[in-house]
Amino acid sequence: MLSEIQPLSWSKEDIAFAVEMIEEANGIMRDAMAGLDTVKTTPDLMAALERHVTTLYREMKQKGKLNEQSIRLEWTNFGGGAERAAVADSEFLLVRGDAA
Repeated sequence: MLSEIQPLSWSKEDIAFAVEMIEEANGIMRDAMAGLDTVKTTPDLMAALERHVTTLYREMKQKGKLNEQSIRLEWTNFGGGAERAAVADSEFLLVRGDAA
């Protein structure tokens, strides 16, 4: 809950910390927007994402939850963006119920 987080003081250290946090958040948002743009402009990637989300929902509906089970989702190389990928050479993404 955000109300439990105490506001930072105006000390030099807290201001430096806030600037660092803002810069990190801006980088995360830039990466997220770049990923969203890639998904929007790559129809095959969007279709694969839709299939995988459908697979996950179907598995969760059938079993109630994912638990410790791993589901194997196949991804093909859709071109572009590989330099920003977390696992650039991976053809498969394992999804675990306890991963977070």
